[in-house]
Amino acid sequence: MDTYDLNIDDIKNKTNDKIKILIVNSPHNPSVYPYTFICYTYAKTLLNPGTRLGCVALSSKMPLDYRSSFRTYLPQTIIMNGYMVPDCVTQYMIQDIETLSIRIDIQRMEKKLNMMLNILLSIGHKIPVKPQGTFYILVMSPLEDDQAFFRLFAMNTNDICIT
Repeated sequence: MDTYDLNIDDIKNKTNDKIKILIVNSPHNPSVYPYTFICYTYAKTLLNPGTRLGCVALSSKMPLDYRSSFRTYLPQTIIMNGYMVPDCVTQYMIQDIETLSIRIDIQRMEKKLNMMLNILLSIGHKIPVKPQGTFYILVMSPLEDDQAFFRLFAMNTNDICIT
């Protein structure tokens, strides 16, 4: 795919009644759908993972009971996952942060990405798709039983494991 456009028909064909939520991680998140929510973080914008500040925007077309659930459960989820409310200094300086001209050196980031990919490939990992437009790297399990690998990895690391 040469663009970030979403193939809505393809997505519809791959979903079923077991799917409760679909997260679209795209620069062109279609905010016209009733169940769409957009997460914006300054950590991503400023490439500063320590900045715990951002917002969640819900579609005005989202049914009221779903919006109420978000208001109830989102803060609890954030706190339970180890994210805290930003300090007041960060909140006050946000208007100044908004005016900064942030220059992201994409070539430098791509060089780091390629270095990581080369290291992973050199030690035998298989990477089915090279990241395009993001720097998340999906690595195939080195074990045939990917769940066994996940359990082994989760027991021997402090990293967050998502399956």
